[in-house]
Amino acid sequence: MNPLVQQVDLQAQLQPQLPLPRALEPWRDWLTLFPPELTEAIGQMLLRLDPLVGRLKFASQRTNDEPVGIGNIVQRGNYDRLLMTEWLFADAEPDEFIRRAASGELLFLGTEPDIRLRSQVCIALFDAGPMQLGEPRLAHVVLFILLSRRAEEAGAHFKWGILQNPGVLHETQGREAIKALLTSKSLRNATTTELDAWDTLLKEQDKNSCDCWQISAAHTARIKRASSLLNIKLDLFNSRADSSLQLLQVLLSQRNNEREISLELPASDVAIRILREPFKRLDGLAHIRNGKNRPSLKQAPRFASKGCWLAVPQLDGGIIIYNVPQSVRAAPGKFRHVRLPSKGSILAASVMGKNLAYIAADGLELSFHGFPSQHFSSKKVVVQRPEMKYFRASIGGTRWLPTYFMESRKNTRSVARVFVQDIDQHLVCWESLIESTNVVGSRKLEPSEPRFKSIASNVIGSDFLAQRLLYSVAENGGTKIFRWHAHEDTPLSVATIPHVGQRILFGNEYSWSYATNFEHGLLALQISENEWWIGTSNAHVVKTIPSTLEVVGVTSMLHHGEDDFGLVVLSQDKHSIQFIGQTKQSDLHKSAEAIAKISMDADSGRLAWVLQNTLTIKVRGLKEEALLLNVTTDGVLT
Repeated sequence: MNPLVQQVDLQAQLQPQLPLPRALEPWRDWLTLFPPELTEAIGQMLLRLDPLVGRLKFASQRTNDEPVGIGNIVQRGNYDRLLMTEWLFADAEPDEFIRRAASGELLFLGTEPDIRLRSQVCIALFDAGPMQLGEPRLAHVVLFILLSRRAEEAGAHFKWGILQNPGVLHETQGREAIKALLTSKSLRNATTTELDAWDTLLKEQDKNSCDCWQISAAHTARIKRASSLLNIKLDLFNSRADSSLQLLQVLLSQRNNEREISLELPASDVAIRILREPFKRLDGLAHIRNGKNRPSLKQAPRFASKGCWLAVPQLDGGIIIYNVPQSVRAAPGKFRHVRLPSKGSILAASVMGKNLAYIAADGLELSFHGFPSQHFSSKKVVVQRPEMKYFRASIGGTRWLPTYFMESRKNTRSVARVFVQDIDQHLVCWESLIESTNVVGSRKLEPSEPRFKSIASNVIGSDFLAQRLLYSVAENGGTKIFRWHAHEDTPLSVATIPHVGQRILFGNEYSWSYATNFEHGLLALQISENEWWIGTSNAHVVKTIPSTLEVVGVTSMLHHGEDDFGLVVLSQDKHSIQFIGQTKQSDLHKSAEAIAKISMDADSGRLAWVLQNTLTIKVRGLKEEALLLNVTTDGVLT
């Protein structure tokens, strides 16, 4: 069995079948060797270079010099193969024999030639010099796969070598061959002596059965007997508008024919992984075993700002806060248990840093815990619960109300505010002040008792981005967007959308940071049961989204070098997370098990979800397939 196929068979026992587009199926054996998060980038380069490489013609049947038996009767041949009857005729009628010989009428035994299929040899010689280090090595990996598969398809034998090591040909395949190719590096270019040595070796091969490819830098001389020359160089003067897009120029020379293409390179983090650790699966770093705790399915996990921490309510009523790494190359830190209030239940909560800031309700009293300010944490802060017509929350704490915190300091005055959006679409806050005399030796002042304020009604959504509270109010036939900076005393109305919204989702901080006082950043406004208004002050689109889909968040994604904004949704069967853009729809993640709860942090572009049966918690970025966090438990629901 092919060693490459053996490697794939072993992996198939450990993981599910890798879903691939139909166009990439010919290279499945190769692509399965790589982690799933790298296959798309490698597959796109394969599809781009495959037409350039083309197909290898099958080895033709050719006749050897030596016969292997008797074939038919012919009229020409050596006299040692003359038919026995002809010799008898020569004895009986010698004159007639001579006449027939002169006329070419004698009969001979024809030989049976040695006809067999000779396997061709495909040789790939790679330049490991300094001009081919870095980005050109990505093309080397892809060309290795293409040429190997090309030879296998034609029944030829594939060998490869390094220009700087003349005479050494390797026959290794699969993972070990790619590793050896990437670790073959030289600080010098191939010399004329080394190229001549390769030419001598190729001369010994039958020119009709040897297909040799030289993959090198543009300035490297060509081996005389190389049938194809591929020159690879990085395009340093990319004229595209997106300056972050890197291109490789690949020039193919075959006899008198030349063809050139521009190869788009993957993102820098993906390219680095392909060159350094192409076969390392990073999901293992994200794994945490937490067998004693099982997440609750009453509400979705909640991210802290920037997606660095994740709070997950538990079945036993407790809360665990997990550290979410900033990169798939980093392992998550230790998780923390949050103690529940000794009395009452959590009414509203938010993850602030690595702590859970929450408001607990105990009868007619509300208490504040974990907020990052002396206004609400220097002592036990307890206030009376407002009247229900101003502030209403569900009983039992089945779903935490969204909570935000802002603090500003101006000269001798410090103001801290805790905002909450209740279930009746009221936005309220508790405000605490500290007025300091700023006199040396003066007594430290205590913050004032929090004062309750009603901010707005008919609030259909809110969020907190970059020290700004964002919320929207549906009234008077439209939806008003408000922005409240921490250093401002009152909110500012920045825009009005001419639709009465039912629900609103805000995009990332970047889009809002560059919006002026009377503009808004990326948002998604639900204007009917199946219609969503999506966009910014400068561009928007109305999309029809079936009510069977669960809308998770709004974001912008990069497609073919262009930004495309749209919605992140959970499919009707709960097995697929999808992105629905202005014109295209794509799958972000497919799950073999149904997803019970899902949440998204628009600012960091991260998703967190809990699986229905195994209660596994998973966290990943929108743009990376590798998991940042993967928490498994012992419990399985039936």
